[in-house]
Amino acid sequence: MSQKNLFLKNNPEVLHQLLDGMPDCCIVYKRSESSVEAVYANRSYCLVTGFSQDEIGSQNPVLQSLLRKSEQLYDEAFQKLDGNNVFDHQLICKRKDGTPFWALVKFIPLSTDKNSDNYFAICLKNISSLKKSENDLQKALTDVQASKKLKDRFLANMSHEMRTPMNGILGMTQLLYKSSLTDEQLDYVQSIESSAENLLAIINDILEFNLVQSGALNIEQKPFKLHQHLKELFNTLKEKANEKDLSLELVFTKQVPDNVVGDPVRTIQIIHNLVNNAIKFTRHGRVVVIVSLIEEKEKEVKVEFIVRDTGIGIPEKLLNSIFYSFSQASKVTTFKYGGTGLGLSIVYQLVNRLDGRITVESKEGEGTEFKVLIPFQKSEINEKMKKIEKDSMPDQKEVLANHTVLVVDDHPINRKVVKGMLKKVGCSVKEAESGEDAIELLKTNEYSAVLMDIHMPGQGGLAVTEKIREMDRPGLNSIPIIAITASVLDRDIEDCKAAGMNDFIAKPFTFDELTKILKAHIFKEETHSSTFKNIEDTAVQSTINIDVLYDLGGGDPKIINKLMDLYLEQTPEFLKNLLKEHEDGNYYEMSQIAHKIKPTYSYVGVDHATELAETLEEAGINEPINKEKIDDLVTRLKKITEQTIEELKSVRSSD
Repeated sequence: MSQKNLFLKNNPEVLHQLLDGMPDCCIVYKRSESSVEAVYANRSYCLVTGFSQDEIGSQNPVLQSLLRKSEQLYDEAFQKLDGNNVFDHQLICKRKDGTPFWALVKFIPLSTDKNSDNYFAICLKNISSLKKSENDLQKALTDVQASKKLKDRFLANMSHEMRTPMNGILGMTQLLYKSSLTDEQLDYVQSIESSAENLLAIINDILEFNLVQSGALNIEQKPFKLHQHLKELFNTLKEKANEKDLSLELVFTKQVPDNVVGDPVRTIQIIHNLVNNAIKFTRHGRVVVIVSLIEEKEKEVKVEFIVRDTGIGIPEKLLNSIFYSFSQASKVTTFKYGGTGLGLSIVYQLVNRLDGRITVESKEGEGTEFKVLIPFQKSEINEKMKKIEKDSMPDQKEVLANHTVLVVDDHPINRKVVKGMLKKVGCSVKEAESGEDAIELLKTNEYSAVLMDIHMPGQGGLAVTEKIREMDRPGLNSIPIIAITASVLDRDIEDCKAAGMNDFIAKPFTFDELTKILKAHIFKEETHSSTFKNIEDTAVQSTINIDVLYDLGGGDPKIINKLMDLYLEQTPEFLKNLLKEHEDGNYYEMSQIAHKIKPTYSYVGVDHATELAETLEEAGINEPINKEKIDDLVTRLKKITEQTIEELKSVRSSD
């Protein structure tokens, strides 16, 4: 006999004291083929359940105390015990007085010297407070998610309502520029365009800020010419500087590489916002941008952009808050110069997303200097770069000659704008002011493509597209249908794809954007990357949002760790059950699991996964069932869930 077993045999009272001193409940059962008899319970069990020691031998209090009895549960537990394994489960139990409590129940097999006896122990850990915290947290997260949905819906509606008339205004000004105008008329058109662009800039700031805040911003890594992009930016800003008689300069040091790999759109957006701000707040003098190579490694270069002006400057006491949302140097600047106060906040967050750094120095009345450091990957001029340059060249006239496009839009000005643009490239245009008219025209006429407005009275663009795809006429299954809408949220784009559309263009769009996307689909250019593809890439690249974890946890490491643990504990099981119901074709049960899994993504800020789960929930209960759409949603949700689980494990293990 081992020393341990000898000690226990000679000192049984020590084991009894140990069991009675345990904070968790413990009760031992003797099991036969026909019955289960309680033979021992520790002190904690009596305190928690209210049963006395005398009552334990005459009843089976644990088995009776379960609020929800399940023969299947016990069969599974005994099967585990027979294999000499531990079985545990979370259950709602009730005390002797009938009050319920949550418990983590563990069935543990026990062996004795008498082989004929079959004993097992049940340990109960009272987890009611933990469950209450979890439920409170779940409710809070559900409230947060509901609030976010309301905000997103508001932004989508605002985007649509404001961008639609802006599309008409800017489109008409472009057409007016191409007509014969007197000097006075040209001056009026320029004033209209300037005012419209200023309003659009404010709209874009608000929507861009929401996109960055949500963590759904897609950061690209592709080759581009840094020098060329900056020079093109300065060409567009020179006129604004000239209007104020300012000197606008762009200076490169000799070592700055032209060919780099990074995100050209976000890089230029950062510099544009800073230079635009500098011009706005500078009454006389100059604005200069100095581009320098700060560090070079084998595969990476770090480039510094210094944006310096001789403007009104920023008070020293406000320098620490200048990057905050809706922050400007003073209320006076807001009234005098306009703007939302979001520009620098967007710049700050974009720089962080690019793994960069931004600092500011300023003297009131003398000027301001921003320094932005952005890392890029090295690149050589290659065929891919040449292809990008070729694709960026403007379309030639008559490039769409002999092609007819059906424009479906209930707004006559929008149809007029699109028609005017397409005529410039030799394209014939047919118009339909409703979805019903479009279907009638498609029954008897041939078109190279369809431009479809999403929001129309009666049948909207999504419903019309689904009907077109179901029509028997040859060719309608493959005809390019391109959505035109002012709603620019990811979920709107996903709905367009699910309805059977080929691509998506947001209002207001330019002449080049419209002709480029039509040319790509009519001529089936393989190099064209549709908006739908970009959204799918975003889903794959989406990661946990530490900022969301920090905000939800109030900065408390314990709460943040609890959020991560809840996600790692619940999500794999949710996903496993969801995949099983999907595989078995139980779409209603699958939708219920999707409903339950939604809030867990909020724990770690994976908003795109939340939207996928919500869309999947709706797809599983709406008739008729679209199996192809459900398969696609499940595949994408599985991919992003598995990715976030692995990333979160890495973050959690590194604490």
